[in-house]
Amino acid sequence: MTASHTWHATIERRMLPSPLPTVTVVIPVFNTTEGTLRCIASCREHIDARHSILLVDDASTEPGEVERIQSAIAGSPNIRLVRNEQ
Repeated sequence: MTASHTWHATIERRMLPSPLPTVTVVIPVFNTTEGTLRCIASCREHIDARHSILLVDDASTEPGEVERIQSAIAGSPNIRLVRNEQ
């Protein structure tokens, strides 16, 4: 790393708040399993462990949707599914 790059990295760190803020991505879910799974995958590529994903299911009626989403997020402590049953 050159002196110029080191200087820029130092300036950027000083401009960021400490600790860095966290972000929660809220994804509404209703009968769109494939789209929801693509959205989850995309979010996983762009966020780190400090951030979270909150899936809000609005009483989906598509058979097996909730189970497929639960399976996709299993083992991810920063992803939660909240279900509205009505």
